[in-house]
Parts: sequence; structure tokens; C-alpha cells
Amino acid sequence: AARGHGKVQPPEAERGRIEASMDPLPFWYAPFEDDTVDLEKYPLHALTQRPMHMYHSWGSQNAWLRQITSQNRLFVHSETAAKLGLADDDWVWIESVNGRVKGQIKLIDGVNPDTV
Repeated sequence: AARGHGKVQPPEAERGRIEASMDPLPFWYAPFEDDTVDLEKYPLHALTQRPMHMYHSWGSQNAWLRQITSQNRLFVHSETAAKLGLADDDWVWIESVNGRVKGQIKLIDGVNPDTV
């Protein structure tokens, strides 16, 4: 897309950014927001997603769905937790420039150490 196709060309000022961040193969790059955030104060990146079965019940508040997913954990890499003095099932404040919320952590090794 950054290189254009035929007569359709992207704006010259955007080509570098598009080519650097819009690869068709998945890869990680720091969010653009990092340019505006104090990374010493907020060193971790958070990914959010709703459990798949919740999408099929949007707004229905089914009691059995609350039983299936009785917990909503923040997954933290074991090494990151050790550096922060955290243990499995600890309750933590999750803070960002947008606010804060309290959550319970679950230690796993299947996440990037800089990502929760």
C-alpha cells in the first residue's frame, strides 16, 4: 500500500509510516501512543479482548454465562510478576493515562513479558 498501485498513490508524507507498520505478515511494533506516554511510568502494554462466548450474548446478561466465566484475569508473564513482587491470584491496580481499574492476575508464560 505504501508503494501504491498504478495511478493510485498514497500521500508522500505517509508512505514511510505505512510501509513500516502495515506489513501483510503479523509482527509487533510499539504502539504509536508510546510517543505521547511516559514509558517509565507506564512500562507495560495491555491487550484486551472479551471471551468469545460473550460476543454471542451481547447485552443479554445470561446467568449461565457469568458462571462459565466467573473470573476475568489479567494475564502477566511470570518473570514480569517476579520483578514486580507479584504472585498468582494477587489483586492489582491496572493504571494507564486513561484511568485505573482493579483486577486479579494470573501468571502465565504465554505472553510477552512487556505485555499484559
